[in-house]
Amino acid sequence: MTLKKSQKPHNFWPKVIVLIIFYVVMTINRAHAGLQGAQLHTIFGMTSGSYSYVSNKVNFSIMNTINIEAEIFLDSKKSFFVKFVQAYDLTESLLRYYAAYVGTKLYVFSSGKIFTKTDGKTLVVSTPRWRFYVGWDLGVGSLLLDKRGVAVILYGTALEIGANVGAIWQTWKTFGLEATGGMSYGLSLSSYSFSGTNIRLYAGGVYYFD
Repeated sequence: MTLKKSQKPHNFWPKVIVLIIFYVVMTINRAHAGLQGAQLHTIFGMTSGSYSYVSNKVNFSIMNTINIEAEIFLDSKKSFFVKFVQAYDLTESLLRYYAAYVGTKLYVFSSGKIFTKTDGKTLVVSTPRWRFYVGWDLGVGSLLLDKRGVAVILYGTALEIGANVGAIWQTWKTFGLEATGGMSYGLSLSSYSFSGTNIRLYAGGVYYFD
């Protein structure tokens, strides 16, 4: 296959704008339905990928990946989320991988929500010290498949489906520390064939909204 000169990755801002609009719509719908509880995750860590492209094997491991996620609780155990992931290679000044996902989580062993109740005189707050979850996600990702010199770069777009697990240690009512890991499988949506997996290991902070 002949690579196209200076083929840049698709602009990720449209995906971010779509996620923001979608989150706002879901928030309005949540308020209308009387549901409570939402979280904003800002976590960092490693993304390691291995993809097969034509006769080549594409491997990468980026330590400074950023993951931003907006999560809405459907009930005390289930939630819906949208997230954006970006892995930038500082050594080569290249965007190696980025993706936008939607998915659901199931909290196990305890409630995923923080409950606040009041009778007008007494305020009762129930805050689980630890919260554990399992989940799945579906999204679209773009990754660097080939690079030859400065001018010749090829990116590919893939449909990705994956699973994730995580734990949140609630340090106080509105803030917690999170560790999470996941794996996804990507299948080419581009005109050229490729497929592969990536593994994600992150840690960071979670802000909870009543």
